[in-house]
Amino acid sequence: MGMANRQVLAHLQNSLYALEVQCSLSTQMELNPETKALPGLRDVDKHNYESSYHRTTAIGCLRRILAGERHPDVMGIMIRCMLEAEEHDVETGRAMDRMLRSATTRTAEQWVRTAKRWQEQQLVHLREAIVLARSLVGESMWEYAKKLEY
Repeated sequence: MGMANRQVLAHLQNSLYALEVQCSLSTQMELNPETKALPGLRDVDKHNYESSYHRTTAIGCLRRILAGERHPDVMGIMIRCMLEAEEHDVETGRAMDRMLRSATTRTAEQWVRTAKRWQEQQLVHLREAIVLARSLVGESMWEYAKKLEY
């Protein structure tokens, strides 16, 4: 289980890396006259904030698990945070699609396409972590985690 947990961690870290780059691009778009008024950019910012929080919390929980923590809430929070991050990543993608449809210059389109590629990578790696984690924890823990309210 330890090696598999490390694989989950690697996927989460790769996902976080892609999110970091995507956040930097999206924030820079707020300064660019060709992109700063694109519909959806504020939504990207809002969902990135949430996604960042949930990813870092999931990674923190997994680090505790790897260090020997066995409290069910820690695993449940990790799973719930990964699922929350996924929801926000999907919404970020939708917002970027709106931005792309509204881009009127080649430069604006290139900026959005570049950020969108990073956003897609953050989601791909997150989903890999989710699939692997689900296979590790079993359905009863998975269902427990989905119902957590905090």
